[in-house]
Amino acid sequence: MLVFHITFFLGLISLAAGTALLGFSKHANSATHRFVKAISLIIIVLSILSTLCTMYYGFKSWQSGSGFQCPMAMHGMMNDQGMPGCGMMQNCMEHCKNMMNHPAR
Repeated sequence: MLVFHITFFLGLISLAAGTALLGFSKHANSATHRFVKAISLIIIVLSILSTLCTMYYGFKSWQSGSGFQCPMAMHGMMNDQGMPGCGMMQNCMEHCKNMMNHPAR
């Protein structure tokens, strides 16, 4: 989910940059006005589409349950051990609590 958040905010940053460029195009001379306006509109449209796509696939990923249920799950994945003792959600939460009490071996 961290990648989702990073991608989402990069989309918002590109939307803000496109909007700022559109505002800048109003102050440009007539020769570059149309070019800068066209580029800024392309940036705005692509950033909106990208952000909507990111939101859709982020929601689908969250809905399907892919990703880690607890941040401590990474400790079990080191050294190709996988997630030992993490079959059901309750077992996973208990396993995460145990991992927090006992650091990586």
